[in-house]
Amino acid sequence: VPDYDLRASYFSRIRYRYDLKLAVEMKTGDVAAAFETAEASRARSFFELIRNRLPAGAAPEGEMLPLAELQKELDANTVALEYSLGREASYVFVVTADGIRAMPLAGRAAIEAAARGLYGKWSARQDSPAMSAELGRMVLGPVRDSIRGKRVVVVPDGALAYIPFDA
Repeated sequence: VPDYDLRASYFSRIRYRYDLKLAVEMKTGDVAAAFETAEASRARSFFELIRNRLPAGAAPEGEMLPLAELQKELDANTVALEYSLGREASYVFVVTADGIRAMPLAGRAAIEAAARGLYGKWSARQDSPAMSAELGRMVLGPVRDSIRGKRVVVVPDGALAYIPFDA
C-alpha cells in the first residue's frame, strides 16, 4: 500500500491481532508460542519500517528468530530479555540456553510514556534519577533475580528502543 497513513492504520489492526494472539497463548501457558508470536510481530514491524526505503522490486527479509536458534546462541552466563509491549498487557520474555519464561508488565501506554519521558529529559541534557528508577522498576524489576550476575542482552520493543540499557 503506497499511502503511509493507510499502511499505518492497517498495521495497527494487524498489531492488535498479534497482541491478542500473544495474550491467549500466555493465558493458556504456552510461553514458547507467545515468544514466537512476539517475534513474528517484530519481523512484521521491521518489514513495514524498511519497506519504503528499498528499491523497487527488492524484498526485505523480515525474518524472525526462532526460540531454539536464540537459545543456541546463549551461554550459561547470558540471559536475553525480549520485550513485547501490548495495548493492554506487555511481557518480558526471559530466555536462557535451557529455558524460557515470561513475566507480565504494564500495558504499552504506561511503559512507553515512562520511556519517552525519560528520553525527553536526556535529550534536553537533564538527568532524572526518579524517572530512571521508575522505568527500571517497570521493565527490569520483575526480572531482577533472573539477571543478577549475568550478561544481559536486551531486545526492546516500541519506545524502549530509545533507552540505552547498557548504560
